[in-house]
Amino acid sequence: MNFAENLAALRKARGETQEQLGEALGVSGKTISKWESAASEPDLGMLAALSAHFAVSTDELLGRPKPTDAVAMMRAELAAEPTMAGKFCRANKYASGLVESMFGDLRTAEDEPLGDAIPAPAFRDGEYRTIVQHPMGTLVSYYTGDVRVAAQVWRNEADFAWLRDDRERMAEFFALFADPDMLALLYVLERLDFSQDFTAAYAAEHAGINEEKAAALLDRLLKIKGYRYNSGALSKSKLETLDGERTVYNFNGCGTTMAILSLARALVTGWNSNRNAYNDCGKMIGERWTK
Repeated sequence: MNFAENLAALRKARGETQEQLGEALGVSGKTISKWESAASEPDLGMLAALSAHFAVSTDELLGRPKPTDAVAMMRAELAAEPTMAGKFCRANKYASGLVESMFGDLRTAEDEPLGDAIPAPAFRDGEYRTIVQHPMGTLVSYYTGDVRVAAQVWRNEADFAWLRDDRERMAEFFALFADPDMLALLYVLERLDFSQDFTAAYAAEHAGINEEKAAALLDRLLKIKGYRYNSGALSKSKLETLDGERTVYNFNGCGTTMAILSLARALVTGWNSNRNAYNDCGKMIGERWTK
């Protein structure tokens, strides 16, 4: 029920007339009538007075769902979405909202021990790893003192056909990380204290590789479309200085790359996940799912 309906129901449950309620609140019966017909609404002070009069919370008075009903509310909204794409978009909004609401607490928890910042069981050496798999999707969380990453991968109507059809370009991307010098370069580029504007020589000095190799690796990154067009993209430009023309790069970081590398690090260091698989199936490539 909305506020107007709630107010009328609460008043009638107490056996009060509109005039009697108005007298208790110091307003006229006509004002109560307008509130109950939704012709007008009380101000915040009067809303608090109504809550006290009926001994209910303002949320209950306004018809807002109780906190304990949040899951049921989200399920109902998801069920009402007509398409799978709509369901995932709405689910993403829920997740984003939760992360944003936690942001202040996460910032204050940066210096706290992992066990306090992330209340989860430690399986080994203070690590928390979990993976929940289902034919429709996979949720992965991996937290240690070195790595904190969470990934969500959902099945799609193409059944991951890109893994087969676009394998050459995918292999070209993963070949970037086969070169230890690329990892050394990414280490400095992704650091918060590394300049967003830099030369190949400057990056090479901090990465411990030679300048020619650094320039070549940066050019390889520039061939990846996401590095050129996404937020925090890598760019390259010419700059006139007193010493002549110089090539300058700009890079503000790539969270996707760090997520990929973080998950790879979990595997190469011995992933021993707490795995829960539904329907005895953790594979996301198979027969098409039924809408």
